[in-house]
Amino acid sequence: MKRILFCFLITLLTLSAAEISGKWSGMVQIKTPDGDNMTVPLFVELQQKGQELSGTIGRSADEKMAIANGKVDGKKLSFQVSTQESANPFKFELALTDAGLEGQMTGQRENAQITGTVTMKRSE
Repeated sequence: MKRILFCFLITLLTLSAAEISGKWSGMVQIKTPDGDNMTVPLFVELQQKGQELSGTIGRSADEKMAIANGKVDGKKLSFQVSTQESANPFKFELALTDAGLEGQMTGQRENAQITGTVTMKRSE
């Protein structure tokens, strides 16, 4: 009986863990400091090892920047991306939903705060 209960618990934990690894594509809807809306394409490749997250992100499949400080907590993930245009990294706070990855991006560019809504789907 203990063996059956143990196997059931291991199966339940395995099924409840979010699998983030893979290729994702989508966009970020950015509200610019002057009030305009801008859509930027995103291409992301993620590797999950337990709660650690690594990978790359870019505006095209060929343009890739490394992500840093990547973390996974259940179905939530966060990471940062440093760009040449900004002294401070952009921060991504996303969640795995039935539709894909969704969440927010925040950062600063040319002394202006930038926020955006991120939506992505698996592209594999």
